[in-house]
Amino acid sequence: MIIVKVRQTLQNVDPRLDFEETQIAAEILSCGDKNIRKVGKNADQILFIARFISTYTTFYKAEIPAKYWGELFNGLPKVNSVEIKRWPGKMI
Repeated sequence: MIIVKVRQTLQNVDPRLDFEETQIAAEILSCGDKNIRKVGKNADQILFIARFISTYTTFYKAEIPAKYWGELFNGLPKVNSVEIKRWPGKMI
């Protein structure tokens, strides 16, 4: 599980930057890569993420297939992808 605290208040987060969700996607990939290096084998991964901005909480579930890592090793993946689901669906 990844827990990300983004600044202190919702007013400090810029909605034009999608509330820093690109940063969260990068953290998810980084965590998945670290898991692969620790375990030493390619395996499908399911990661659960919670993000807190003041009193607003967003939950994510990321599914990273093992084949994604092999394809990423050779360049940008064209067939496999990482699926990230978000709840609740929209930022207020």
